[in-house]
Amino acid sequence: MTAIIEVNKKGLDKCWLEDSLNPEQLHLHITEIPAGTRPHPPHAHSGAEAFYVLEGSGEIETESGSIPLQPNQAVILDASRVHGLVNTGSGPMKYIVIIAKDLSKNS
Repeated sequence: MTAIIEVNKKGLDKCWLEDSLNPEQLHLHITEIPAGTRPHPPHAHSGAEAFYVLEGSGEIETESGSIPLQPNQAVILDASRVHGLVNTGSGPMKYIVIIAKDLSKNS
């Protein structure tokens, strides 16, 4: 029988996980960044990554160009290719990140 355990996730009050799952396989967090900033430099890692904008506006930077994002818009990309996020708006940008990691490769 599996159990449900509580795990800490950035930006969430509570998050539960079925204990039979590998907690490293799916990453989820909510982040807010000030206008004109980025959470970190462009980077790459294994897996697929989704960004969903809750508030504000920004751009996802990819090898193929930039994709503007507004509230209730999302982009899903191959995280093994260089990508970045920047807040292009005049106020805070709040967004959800979900990363489905490929555990067969090193991140």
